[in-house]
Amino acid sequence: MAKSGQLVAVLSLCLLAAVVNAQDNTPPPPPGIGNQICTFYTQGGTLLLDGPKVFEMMLIEFGRSIQTLTPMVTQQWMDEVDDDHDKRLNMAECAKLVQRVSDSIQRPPPQ
Repeated sequence: MAKSGQLVAVLSLCLLAAVVNAQDNTPPPPPGIGNQICTFYTQGGTLLLDGPKVFEMMLIEFGRSIQTLTPMVTQQWMDEVDDDHDKRLNMAECAKLVQRVSDSIQRPPPQ
């Protein structure tokens, strides 16, 4: 009986080792443009961005690419990503917004 218990333990360890080795050890993807831009504007996640600051950020970062950019449009976008409904964007909410806008802009193909 003791030998079967030892066999089970050895097989369990082998299975655990196989699972650990089979895991994908690739590094995480680089941060998206949303994280890059919002890290700057939120000073590394320490600031919350209100409507005027988000509009200013969008104007600086995407102004030439978005012809319909207005404070009201920016506020609508903020409302869509403001998970805690505090009317200010934290780092994660900001990154989500910037990534959505960046993904929706039609950019010319690289030459």
